[in-house]
Amino acid sequence: VVTMHASDRYLISGTIDDLRREENDAVGYAKRLRHGTIGKGLNDYNRIFSELRAVGFDGWISIEDGVDGMEQLKESVAFVRAKMRQYWPEAAR
Repeated sequence: VVTMHASDRYLISGTIDDLRREENDAVGYAKRLRHGTIGKGLNDYNRIFSELRAVGFDGWISIEDGVDGMEQLKESVAFVRAKMRQYWPEAAR
């Protein structure tokens, strides 16, 4: 793994099972998903960061967010930085 791209989405309607049924014929993003603040959506960031740590990841993490403004982006950045400190405390400054 060279870099990681962090973003998050959440369901605006329906259930995960509804989403799974729609994925079979989907083109592009499912209509029931929206971008959201990183760490508040469907992605399991503890699992993601655990896997990255396990494989010795030490690369860049880019953030895709701010769809709803700079405050949302600031929350996402704070979340990702906290996870980095949690999983790579030796690199924290």
